[in-house]
Amino acid sequence: MPLNKQFVMSLHGKDYVKFEGLLDLGHQDGLSEVTTDIVDLPTDENGNTCIVRARVVTKRGVFTGIGDASPTSVGNKMIAVHLIRMAETRAVARALRFATNVGLTALEELGDTSAPVSNGSSNIPDGVKTMSEKQEKMLKGLSTDMSLPQEAKDAIAEFLADEYLKTSERASALIKRALEIKEGK
Repeated sequence: MPLNKQFVMSLHGKDYVKFEGLLDLGHQDGLSEVTTDIVDLPTDENGNTCIVRARVVTKRGVFTGIGDASPTSVGNKMIAVHLIRMAETRAVARALRFATNVGLTALEELGDTSAPVSNGSSNIPDGVKTMSEKQEKMLKGLSTDMSLPQEAKDAIAEFLADEYLKTSERASALIKRALEIKEGK
């Protein structure tokens, strides 16, 4: 079941899949369940970052994804007041990408979709601070920490695998949450 080209959008030379296209593919593949859980609510302490985990079930199996949203990762002030819904949409999009084997980044995972501009060295837009080497080293260590639950390690691995997500702000929020889980909070 190929992705219908009407669900692909090209921005600055790169193709992105629309959420509706992922949903269409999911239904073609027997999508029978979508559930989401809020992992972290937006607060002043976490930079108003909301993190949501999604689970989708198709005839191929069960797939999960993590999505986050903060005022800086959303970019659009009209959407920034809807961080929980944006994080949920991003999480479901990632889970559907895994379920449907779509390698394109979902358009909804981008910040300000009107101008995603690459700085040439990564997929992170200009003006957004990339994850530091120290943050990356810390996350790699946490991803193998035996005291963390597997779902936390999976979330870290997923973050490290996606070039678009590797911002300093997101890395800090993920490190903080992993350490809280490790400490039993």
